[in-house]
Amino acid sequence: FQEADSEELVKAIAPKLEAAAGSGVKFVTGGMAGVQEVFAKNCGDGSRVCNLLPVGQSSGYGTGTDLNAGADLEERKAIFGLVGHIYITVEGGPGVSQEARAAHERGAVVVPLIRTGGASEGMFGFPKGALQKPRCATEEQWSLLQNKGAAVEDSAAAVVAILEACVGGPAPKEVKAVQQQQQQHHHQPRAVSGSPTPSKAKVVEASPRAASPLASS
Repeated sequence: FQEADSEELVKAIAPKLEAAAGSGVKFVTGGMAGVQEVFAKNCGDGSRVCNLLPVGQSSGYGTGTDLNAGADLEERKAIFGLVGHIYITVEGGPGVSQEARAAHERGAVVVPLIRTGGASEGMFGFPKGALQKPRCATEEQWSLLQNKGAAVEDSAAAVVAILEACVGGPAPKEVKAVQQQQQQHHHQPRAVSGSPTPSKAKVVEASPRAASPLASS
């Protein structure tokens, strides 16, 4: 952790999110030390936490479920930027910016704790659009994510309120596309033979909403 209150913020956010999120929400970390480990260890009993790591690696958290994807860290980071509906960033380096860009470009919501600095404050090529207040946040809530002098509990409550509003909002672009395809297929005459080939997008569409905390990388 680079900022004095970043760890305290993560410890405050994790249990609040776990308590507020519906049963269909999963929390995905990158299995790294620091922000993501603290989040996982404070997110309820860990039953809704998944730690995404390269093949052959484990998180060592002792909580959550480790999942392997990607031959190495670079591949894992590319995949991580594709699996979530909502991303929370705390501090962060070039890796966090890379994942945030991938998420933002495909229409996922990125919620940066700007007050924590690093990538979350706009460094390392962090997407500029993600530093703008999303429609699911109020001006007051967004200010609490930026203000370094705000009480930790107030900033944590603002994050939870924003995510609660976002969960009921639009799905990412590729999910919308799949929904449109399914609607078109539903209206086709029954005389049409054959079945559509499953796609990766359908896997995303069928999965629960996921909130992904990003850490320094």
